[in-house]
Amino acid sequence: MNTSDVSSDAAYLTAAQQSEGRGFLMYECNIISTEPGVNTASTYGAKPGFFGRPWQANTSEVVFFQTTINTSSYPGFEGKSLIDPEGWRSTLGGESEKMYEYGTIELSGVDHSADRVAWATVLETPVLKDDTEITTFNFTKGNDGWDPLPQMEATDDTDHDGILDVDDNCVSTPNPDQADMDGDGIGDVCDDSDGDGLVDAEDSCPNSPEGAIVDVFGCEVFDLAADNYTITVHDVSCNGNSDAYISITAMDTNYTYNVAVSGDGNGSATLSEANAFSANVENLSAGNYEVCITVDSNDTYEQCFRVSIDGPTPISAYSSVDYGANTVTFNLTGSSNYTIEHNGKISTTQQSQVTLDLQKGRNSIRIHTDSDCQGEIFREVLLSEEVVLFPNPTRGDLKVYINGEDSRIDLKLMDINGNVKISRKMDVPEDRVIDLDLTDYRNGVYFLMLNSETVSKSLKIIKS
Repeated sequence: MNTSDVSSDAAYLTAAQQSEGRGFLMYECNIISTEPGVNTASTYGAKPGFFGRPWQANTSEVVFFQTTINTSSYPGFEGKSLIDPEGWRSTLGGESEKMYEYGTIELSGVDHSADRVAWATVLETPVLKDDTEITTFNFTKGNDGWDPLPQMEATDDTDHDGILDVDDNCVSTPNPDQADMDGDGIGDVCDDSDGDGLVDAEDSCPNSPEGAIVDVFGCEVFDLAADNYTITVHDVSCNGNSDAYISITAMDTNYTYNVAVSGDGNGSATLSEANAFSANVENLSAGNYEVCITVDSNDTYEQCFRVSIDGPTPISAYSSVDYGANTVTFNLTGSSNYTIEHNGKISTTQQSQVTLDLQKGRNSIRIHTDSDCQGEIFREVLLSEEVVLFPNPTRGDLKVYINGEDSRIDLKLMDINGNVKISRKMDVPEDRVIDLDLTDYRNGVYFLMLNSETVSKSLKIIKS
């Protein structure tokens, strides 16, 4: 296929124009690009073109039989099929349903059979719409039944070794002596007894088992499937323990396997019919390990894997208190299950964020997981009882109302400079009102601090 470097230029392989009789048969052809600088003056290889375009509508016939289509190297079309997905164009005489295609091989790897123009025909069997079987004879016999192909083939000498193809025991490889040591009808220079892709003359192991994986010398290479092994790591229960283990299972039961584990610990096991080809390597600590597997019947085979054994992650938490909503929120990491003890009440959760309603007074909160090895989180939050000052500002007589049930309270009064004016323990009366006389204090700002079992307050007082 050849086109110029003009981006709009496209190649058409056929332009059939017969009004009757058979048309073109493109039999087992390879569609390739011209080689720039060799076959053409173009700078680039061919861009995608078309099978053809009918010159005579309805009667034009073209059959592409088992065509191999190479890929384009033209800029912007690299790796795409040399035949446009539409396949055909109707830019000359029109359309014809006798534009046939069967068994196309796309080296691009993309099947475009469903993309062809609607009026062309993609065959599922090698038979045309008029029930004609696609053979070279059916396209060359004419009215006299003459088929030139057998005569042409009879004089073919593909490898130019002086032996006609019909008599040549290696059609594509020159061997004028026709040597055939094993008498199988295939010449020694092209005979591949074990079908491994290496001719016997170059094969160090010409009788390898059928389907065997071989090396560059043609000798069998022992190998097992990539998914032959299942390796499962079971972590230590607690950091510092040595109770982890590695489980190894082999799928192919035709061999006996030897397992060696090395790294931050060592161990071994055998996989055989006796243990259903599954075993554990136990008593391992946290760390990095290499698991290597060999086979009894092959000294050269070894497959190794790297694994890590971990310990439980310590529980951790970030907490924040919302005194406006009287709640505390924990953001937890380290586990999927948490047990929460709040002032003696126990609950469990799988949520990583937990919000608790605070009770008045002291809130003791303990959080732990199913594993004691992960430690625990302890927080204590004091949600103070309400304290009311009146009047405030005051001329001297100040009443302090303390809600709750505490009978004793620590009271401290400081001026704005941090000087302590009052510091004492006081009984809380039955009416829960403490009287303070600030008459003799200078006018200004003072701070009253109150602390007890359920009270923790710092309040501003204005003396005027």
